[in-house]
Amino acid sequence: MKYPTEGISPRQAAASACRAEEWFVLAVQQLNSFCRDGEVREPEMSKAEWKISQVEKLIGLSRRDIQRACYKGRGGVAILQPKDSSWGRRNYSLEDVATLFVVKCHKERGLSLVEIKRVFERSEASEGGCAMLEDQVSLMLDRRDELERQIACGRLLVAAMKGRTPLRKLVRSYVMKAVVDAASVQGQSGANVYFALLQRCVLISTGEVDELEKSIRKWLDKGERPDAECVQGFLREGFERTARLVGESTQAGVARALGEVLDSPSMEPTLELWLGPGSYEFIDEALNVALAAKA
Repeated sequence: MKYPTEGISPRQAAASACRAEEWFVLAVQQLNSFCRDGEVREPEMSKAEWKISQVEKLIGLSRRDIQRACYKGRGGVAILQPKDSSWGRRNYSLEDVATLFVVKCHKERGLSLVEIKRVFERSEASEGGCAMLEDQVSLMLDRRDELERQIACGRLLVAAMKGRTPLRKLVRSYVMKAVVDAASVQGQSGANVYFALLQRCVLISTGEVDELEKSIRKWLDKGERPDAECVQGFLREGFERTARLVGESTQAGVARALGEVLDSPSMEPTLELWLGPGSYEFIDEALNVALAAKA
């Protein structure tokens, strides 16, 4: 069937052809997903490749730096060489994007592209690009944890200056967030105990919170040891109450989960500003004693 072309400008025709080509690629990819004996036809552009504008937006590295990192000629450093497609434009694979992400991290630390090139050359001789990416992610996670801790400290100080009720409300929020974060990295088998902890956070009464505050502050004022029976008995009662909330939860499981929760970056400022100086270390040591007893 022939379609009328009268009144269509060259630009519109080109745009239509481009859309048709894109639809064709999508159609081939869809057919490939249903084909068992092999691909119907290889699409011209892989789904795992990005254009420079997409890379720029994804990782936050400027177009100029991307181009210089990929150019061998004058002004370039040729850290990587993305392949050219048959369409005549440069595409970036997953590996290319990972490399450029590491470039961006080094740029943020003040290194020039020439210096970054030397870093890559040294790294490739010893450990490889994936290890470099893992190192950058690890450094960013450390910075994120410290930033999260400082934000929590600032917010809790503001709440504490406003009074007891705003502080308690924010403490509850941070504790519940820490429980959720700890649960997210656990396997499905350990989900029940974190669900029990969340329920405990929701169901705990004002009177129980008052008792918790009073007990810990009294122990700290008296210089009580974390392994004292009054402290450990208080913990055991809390473990038992929590474990009863959800089937298949155990006191030992609750104790281990609380240990994971305490590792949250926000927990130290949360407990210190809620319960007083030394409270985080005291609770952490008391919990370690309880865990050792249940091992």
